[in-house]
Amino acid sequence: MKKNGFTLIECLIVVAIFGLILALTIPGVITEQKANRLVEQINTAKTKIADDRSLKPGDTIDYDDLSLELPDGFFYNEEKNVITYSDFYVIRIGNVGEPAKKVKETP
Repeated sequence: MKKNGFTLIECLIVVAIFGLILALTIPGVITEQKANRLVEQINTAKTKIADDRSLKPGDTIDYDDLSLELPDGFFYNEEKNVITYSDFYVIRIGNVGEPAKKVKETP
């Protein structure tokens, strides 16, 4: 007798592998989405502050000027004027005239 199809155990193993892959990747994707939203908020706030205060390109804006609430897991480093959100990635706030951006920072 010829066997066609998969056994229940084989199907359960495949489902378990997919679940494991999703469990490992979803937190990273969510963090990146939060970081992208934060970069957009920073750039919008910087533009508004620069317009309100008549700042010129190159003038400094730090996190305290932005009045933004950081999501869980994001930390402001006052010394470097960056927001850290993982072991190696930061959001550089930058000066007036240069957009905030995500960068990989080597330890």
